[in-house]
Amino acid sequence: MVEFDPRGIGGSQPVTRELGREAALSAVDDLWRWMSRGRVVMPEITEDHLGAAQSVRVRYRALDLDLADAVNVALAADYDTDAILTLDRRDFRAVRPLGRYKAFRVLPDDLPL
Repeated sequence: MVEFDPRGIGGSQPVTRELGREAALSAVDDLWRWMSRGRVVMPEITEDHLGAAQSVRVRYRALDLDLADAVNVALAADYDTDAILTLDRRDFRAVRPLGRYKAFRVLPDDLPL
């Protein structure tokens, strides 16, 4: 999963906060280019994904999860993965996957050295 804020070209808040606005814009440009070449595919978000995401947001109400994070939790279950590419470490260290995994592998932090 790639955390991506489709609401605008400005990039998601965690990316902007961690890397700065120019790097966030560049990251979205890269993602856009990769999509046009078929290297990255954005999954369709279904009604089921939104329902699962809302359940996650309710369960973890104290974290004040945004919709993008909650949808990524639902998508991870759909794709049977524990890997999340994100800079939002706090949320994904606290939230448990919906599927068979006990915790998320937060990338790039959890990549072997």
